[in-house]
Order: sequence, then structure tokens, then C-alpha cells
Amino acid sequence: MYINDILVPASNIQSLKAELEHVEEWAQTNYVYLKLNRAKSTEIAITGKRKPQVCNSSHLPGIKSVTVITILGVTITNYLSVSEPVTSIINKCAQSLYAIKLLRCQGMSED
Repeated sequence: MYINDILVPASNIQSLKAELEHVEEWAQTNYVYLKLNRAKSTEIAITGKRKPQVCNSSHLPGIKSVTVITILGVTITNYLSVSEPVTSIINKCAQSLYAIKLLRCQGMSED
């Protein structure tokens, strides 16, 4: 079993590496088979729309920095906007409707 998502408040950005090491140690101490999967982990810095992002590169080795992340089906952007997640949902719906239209044209019943 792997830990993929860890939330660290912006006030603790200086101690980010120590926070991550603490989580790894805690997992090893309390759960034999629980490990942090750095290959699947991502870092997102939540900023205001008017504030520039502090750093595009990751603060942690082996963990990539992103501007959009999906956790349990919920899409979060670095400036907490709803436009990108809504656009994504609309695009998925349009793709599904197009697939159904193609199937109907090729003889699929209405049921």
C-alpha cells in the first residue's frame, strides 16, 4: 500500500522536507507495508489568481510540481478556480455523447 497524497500548509513550506520525512517514518513505524510512492506523488502550491507562483520546480526530490491535481475525482487548480474542472467535465460529456451518436448511426438500438 502506498501513500500518494500529503497536504502541507503553506505556512510550513520551509519545513516541507522534514514534514515528508516525518510521514515516511510514521508509515514505516506504524504500518509495515505502507510506503510513500514518490513516483506517483505530486506537489501543488495553492496561490491567488493575482499572486505569481513562487516556484515552478518542486521543493522535494523525486516529486513533480503541477498546477492542476485530481484527488478522489475532485480537480483542484493552483488558484482554486472552477473553470478548468467544469471545462473538463463538459469535454468528457461531449465525448460520451459523440460515442453514443456513432453507435446509434451504426445500428445500436435505442434501448
